[in-house]
Amino acid sequence: MRRILLCTLILLALTLEPTAGACDPQCHSVCVQKQVTGQWLFHIPQQVISRDFLQPSAIMQPSSQLRAPSLIQQYINKLLPSEDWTVQALDIVSVNEGIVLVEVQRPEAPVAEEMLRKFKETLDPQPNTLYFAQQSDPCVCSSPDPDPWFCNQWGLAAINAPAAWSALKGKNLNSVAVAVLDSGLGPGPDASKEPELATIKLAGWDLVTGNEGKIPSDLTGHGTAVTGILAAVHNQKKMSGVAGIPELAGTKDRLQILAVRVLDKHNKATLADLYKGMEWAISKEAHIINLSLGGCAPAKDLKKLIHKHPEVLFVASAGGDGCPLEKLPMYPAAYMLSPNREQNVLSVSASQEYPPGLVDSSNCHASLSAPGTSIYTFDASFGCNILPGGSSFAAPLVSGAAALILSKCNPKGAPKELGKNLAKCILESRRSSAPDAPLNALAALQECCPSP
Repeated sequence: MRRILLCTLILLALTLEPTAGACDPQCHSVCVQKQVTGQWLFHIPQQVISRDFLQPSAIMQPSSQLRAPSLIQQYINKLLPSEDWTVQALDIVSVNEGIVLVEVQRPEAPVAEEMLRKFKETLDPQPNTLYFAQQSDPCVCSSPDPDPWFCNQWGLAAINAPAAWSALKGKNLNSVAVAVLDSGLGPGPDASKEPELATIKLAGWDLVTGNEGKIPSDLTGHGTAVTGILAAVHNQKKMSGVAGIPELAGTKDRLQILAVRVLDKHNKATLADLYKGMEWAISKEAHIINLSLGGCAPAKDLKKLIHKHPEVLFVASAGGDGCPLEKLPMYPAAYMLSPNREQNVLSVSASQEYPPGLVDSSNCHASLSAPGTSIYTFDASFGCNILPGGSSFAAPLVSGAAALILSKCNPKGAPKELGKNLAKCILESRRSSAPDAPLNALAALQECCPSP
């Protein structure tokens, strides 16, 4: 029997401060956004506040020094006159880029519907004064795309995924198998009934309970969120996964997801379970293994397993301690470091939309970076989940892009080193050879699968 050192691997799901929301700081509108938490955020631009009831000098001060919270409360009460609406205007979330976020309590649904109807009727008809945008599903946004969450998924545009999809449109693509070693997938065996995954071949193993052969239930939602980012099928009225194009994920069984539960209800795993999960995924001929987790133990047996299988690409999140990987190694991501680096491992750091660059709390000096803040994806029941972010949710963008590549071609090189070859051409597609250079899915597709 192989002896494996047991150690705790702590899930790298970063906790970040919420950003200012979806409103354009340059606009002159008030936007009200319903939150998953049962609360609402008012996004009130400086121009509106200063024009109506505040001095411009006051609004530029830090939120802790803002002098007129009672005036903000009066303003919101004016917008939403209702005795049933409880305003907590003293809780000013932030003053950032011209937007004041004020948190208010959400009334009961029937009261809210009536109140919102009255509010819409009293809107100022003049342009650029007041605008109300509210949806029963907080992930939904106004978009011509068939997937109504798409315009909130800023990371897809950031990695140039739509252009990569266009390049594959109408093609007869290869089958691809991706393993997601995480906390499970939705309601377990019933996950295949979800329209977003109905055309994807699903299989799994629950290493926490020892139940092999069935899709493991997700108790924390982390694995379902990761899988959605990677593979949600397009045009099913929710979100778009990177590899979810109809030519691949929309064709029955062409895209396979191996959902391997290694994380318990506390999002922790043992090294033994992680090793067994990787070994099982490899035995099922997974081309790519997504590892949105990590720990401090170097784990020689784990490194040997990765080294033994150059035909598999391992994509791992870099972690969330704000440190260079070489100074605070997190494994398996740190297996890409020299000396003795494993060339079939890609480590992924988390980037943000504004200002461009890495998230402050993301570990750095990774193979490449991908968007990892303000994540719109599934919760454990395939409903809307808005997450602050983390490198856990950047990794599946890279895994999804790798799946797109393999759906078109096997990168140049020996087939028995497919994972190594895939990692090599993805890295060569970056605009810069520096660590943490951003992923570009189209450039990676063109580099790995050049036109004849």
